[in-house]
Amino acid sequence: MTKPDYFSIKLIFIITVGLIIHFNGFSYSQTPGTLYGSTGNVGATLITIDPVTGTGTSIGSLGTFGPVTEIEFREDGVLFGSTGQLTSNIIKIDPLNGVESLIGMHQFGATNGLEFDSNNNLLGSYFNPNISVDLVLIDQSTGQFITTFGVIGSMTITALTFHPNGTLYGVGHNGGGTPSQLYTIDPAAGVPTLIGPIGFNNVGALEFGPDGVLYGGVGIFGGSSAGYLITIDPNTGVGTSVGPTGFSGISGLSFVPEILPVELTSFSANVSNEGDVFLKWSTATEVNNQMFEIERRSQEGQYVRVGFVNGHGTTSETQEYSYINKSVEMGTYFYRLKQIDFNGTYEYSDEIEVEVNGTLTFALEQNFPNPFNPTTTIQFESKQSGRTVLKIYDVLSKEVDRLIDEKLSAGSYKVTFEAKSLPSGMYFYTLESSGMIQVKKMILIK
Repeated sequence: MTKPDYFSIKLIFIITVGLIIHFNGFSYSQTPGTLYGSTGNVGATLITIDPVTGTGTSIGSLGTFGPVTEIEFREDGVLFGSTGQLTSNIIKIDPLNGVESLIGMHQFGATNGLEFDSNNNLLGSYFNPNISVDLVLIDQSTGQFITTFGVIGSMTITALTFHPNGTLYGVGHNGGGTPSQLYTIDPAAGVPTLIGPIGFNNVGALEFGPDGVLYGGVGIFGGSSAGYLITIDPNTGVGTSVGPTGFSGISGLSFVPEILPVELTSFSANVSNEGDVFLKWSTATEVNNQMFEIERRSQEGQYVRVGFVNGHGTTSETQEYSYINKSVEMGTYFYRLKQIDFNGTYEYSDEIEVEVNGTLTFALEQNFPNPFNPTTTIQFESKQSGRTVLKIYDVLSKEVDRLIDEKLSAGSYKVTFEAKSLPSGMYFYTLESSGMIQVKKMILIK
């Protein structure tokens, strides 16, 4: 199954001024697209496999909680595994060294196949003591079964994988040493449909690569057969040898996924009349995003946390966020976002500058420069939103220009007045808004 990239997690913040900053987040040394494998025999090993030659390289030992029957990367890069003989456990595996941690034991028997669907639900093929194989949904926090979709049959399904088009494939056989066969499986009911024989015995692993090639691993856990990497035609089931891995009992295959970065596409601020700072930002994609902490500093001070907003975990859909920092005192401030993953790693956005001028009033300032020739600037404040009109009159009360006549939001404004076509003399400018009016005079000297 093609999944998003994990091991080069990058946090990309795109600030409203257009600056793009790349931060390196939680990162492993593995390259997206690296093929991992597990050997399921006692004294087993986590390995990487060259998909061109089949050659395996040891990473670390496995088997703390029993023979490993399958491994599978979740799209956020967490590597899951299952074990099974007398009891079946769901585990997490550190892809750097193979160290295992127990999530939980769910049943007696063995979960031989694991696979994540497009919604990150964890499916498993469970060989139960009743000598049947069930397709099950597994709780990723406890390892317990949530539900059983259906009975696949009496054959052992040793691996599961989703095609990029959403078709669920499985590989099965009727006991050690018997020929393996490729199936499609209805994920809603567990019903298998035979595609054809693979041509190899003991195919214990199955995985679609990023390029859409279906790979298989030869050798089930506990077996003494040489471990081979093979490719399989998903239309006929026919397998072709790639090469020996150098390890026996290949029980699981999984590619290091491509991860979606947490990509911030906007980050902006507005200030209300009452000194409330409204922060808004949006993301295009998120992976493993627990929260954003909002931090603020004054011009000479250090950053302090003023609040937080929960993230959306993993999503490829646009998400909108906002936060109000209420009743901020007058002054210049800088805000930034601290994006925190569920694993505790974090990165900062670029900072944005915010000027808090206190409570707005209805005020018309003296133009500057004054006298002027031929251009001057008029500044005003409006404490309420509404229709605002800024007019210019001569000494005979004749309107000679109308600089503004529109609905404006509350705030501070600057307007340039160009008087090239007017003769020298005294002029008046008036501001009208929300039933209030102010008048000031200015002098044009040419």
